[in-house]
Amino acid sequence: MKSLQNMKIIEVKGLLALKLSKFNQYQNNFRIEIINPIQNLPNAMPIYEYNRCLGILLDNAMEALDFGQIDSSDKKTYLSIVFYQKEQQLVMVIKNRYFQKINLSEIYKYGFTNKKGHQGLGLANINEILQQYPHSSIDTEITPDFFIQKLTLSKV
Repeated sequence: MKSLQNMKIIEVKGLLALKLSKFNQYQNNFRIEIINPIQNLPNAMPIYEYNRCLGILLDNAMEALDFGQIDSSDKKTYLSIVFYQKEQQLVMVIKNRYFQKINLSEIYKYGFTNKKGHQGLGLANINEILQQYPHSSIDTEITPDFFIQKLTLSKV
């Protein structure tokens, strides 16, 4: 959790600490990096809205992992979270390994889910939140090894 020291927004730091405490036994398999001190959000998005987006993305990434397939003694990264600020932007990138087929054209639709017992609201809710803040975006990419989501807030 030492890597959280550059997160100066206490509400975001608290959410990260809470979510990542579930990974204690898998410390070799995840990394969090906060490149430079993050003091505040660069646009008018309230902290609670940002935390809602961040919480959904973190929950999705952790739920996509199959912990039965993770060997906690190896050094293979299964989850990576990086925050950085550049110019007038705050960027957060979450990369996680995935074990199911993912249809990118469907994931942001209300009701779409790959998870049993879920309603498929998370990413649709993020889209709805980001529409209120025109200088915010989420980009999604799939590589053979990782599902990658990049949340960007830009100064208005």
